Amino acid sequence: MIGFEGRMFVEAVIVGAVATFLVGSLVGLEYSYRMYPEIFRERKVDPIGLLLAILGWTLLAVSWVRSAPVGIWIAAFLIGYVVNMRPGYGRVETALGIAIFLAVLTWLEGL
Repeated sequence: MIGFEGRMFVEAVIVGAVATFLVGSLVGLEYSYRMYPEIFRERKVDPIGLLLAILGWTLLAVSWVRSAPVGIWIAAFLIGYVVNMRPGYGRVETALGIAIFLAVLTWLEGL
């Protein structure tokens, strides 16, 4: 059973993660509309989006294991940035980021 202080801490982490995810979503959407005026991108991976997805999902795995709320908030911003790019963009980057997340989480849990 989690005490009152523990529950407040968990709720603060969740609220902070949702808020930073939403801010990251808006920034990522703005970035993708400015960077890519065409409707749909074919067979290209955005290097900035890929880097942010890998950093975000890796940071989420490490922060999750280490219980670091600030890391979770930063990771939520980076993940939101890539996940909510305009339609047709960010999907490959997100899939690669999730694969990295699972690999890092498996590696960290094995230690």
